[in-house]
Amino acid sequence: MTTPSFPGAVRRLARQLTGQVPGLALALATRIRTEVPAYQDDRLVSFADLVAECEANLLQGLRDVESPSWSGTDAARVLGHRRAEQGFPVEATLRSYRIGGQFMWETFVSAAGSDLGDQRAVLAAATTLWTFIDTYSAALAEGHRLASEDRARTDTEVRSALLEALFAGKSAAGRSLLDCAADLRLPAAGRFLVVVADTHALPRIEERLRLRGTISVWRQEIDAQAGIVLLPPSGSVEQLCAHLAGHTRARVGVSAEYHQIEATPAARHAAGLARAAVGPHGPGVLRHDREPVPILLASAPEAARAVAQAALGPVLELPARDRELLLATLRVWLGHDGATSAAAAELHCHRNTVRYRLRRLEDLTGLSLTSPKALSELHLALEALRLLPQRDTPAERVGS
Repeated sequence: MTTPSFPGAVRRLARQLTGQVPGLALALATRIRTEVPAYQDDRLVSFADLVAECEANLLQGLRDVESPSWSGTDAARVLGHRRAEQGFPVEATLRSYRIGGQFMWETFVSAAGSDLGDQRAVLAAATTLWTFIDTYSAALAEGHRLASEDRARTDTEVRSALLEALFAGKSAAGRSLLDCAADLRLPAAGRFLVVVADTHALPRIEERLRLRGTISVWRQEIDAQAGIVLLPPSGSVEQLCAHLAGHTRARVGVSAEYHQIEATPAARHAAGLARAAVGPHGPGVLRHDREPVPILLASAPEAARAVAQAALGPVLELPARDRELLLATLRVWLGHDGATSAAAAELHCHRNTVRYRLRRLEDLTGLSLTSPKALSELHLALEALRLLPQRDTPAERVGS
């Protein structure tokens, strides 16, 4: 980058102004505090520290005029980094820096006074001076951006570790579960739910729920996205599930509502089972406290396979087309509570065709569709098959 130069008269003015820097810094700090509200908060930066920073920046600016170089870019980058760590928005940080540039320009104009030669020199240096200010502003913004990214990354890692401690029921870094909850801004008692979804299935869900007045904290795991939701007093589980269903085409499991944060580990396990109970093909939102049969089968995959094999073994050994035809007919017939005409309408066939398929299924399985016990076994077997991966049915496992 080419280093610009300043007229001799401007360099002379810079040397003269160096002795006035303490007073100028006080005036600049006062102006920044007046015009940028964020700088009025002593918790972010004290007035004394702001004055000291203004003094350092003014000295750097005067040195750049007297002996032009780009040495101030590093200092600007460091300042931007510090402002991000202090919690200043980038807009407020850049605004204060531009105020500083405007202040320096006005100071040179004032120092030129009525001397026409000095006035012309200062006017001629305007473009060069603002080139320095723009370059340093860019370095300031870069430092702020890098620090903000580091801070966000650290915050995400810390939040993830705290949430993992709540899910596991173990303290983190010597902090109790209640401390972990407090750090996540969750109360010890409330209307809690745990939600477990497929990885990245609920983008921006924390923000979406916050806009609806619902507090939540989330973490991305290796094979899931999991979060704790704090329902508001007027909220309902049904409303939450409807919202989740409207923003994903993947599997989502929801625990039952619980009221003590220490119960989170059990709720996390329940929500994971509920997600599995949706089935491998999804999508869907399933509540742990509303679907006991698929939850039971999802909790014992090997038992689910055994149930399917015991009730439907001969059917599962049929060629794929015949097998799926009989299973689909049974599923639809059971879904209509044994109403043959309704099942036929959904399957787009004659009711006698439905009866024929059902009789064939009875012959193959040896189970009577008039027996409540047999119907229960078949219902469990169908649910077990739904939860098994497509290439993991009992018959295919035997034949593989």
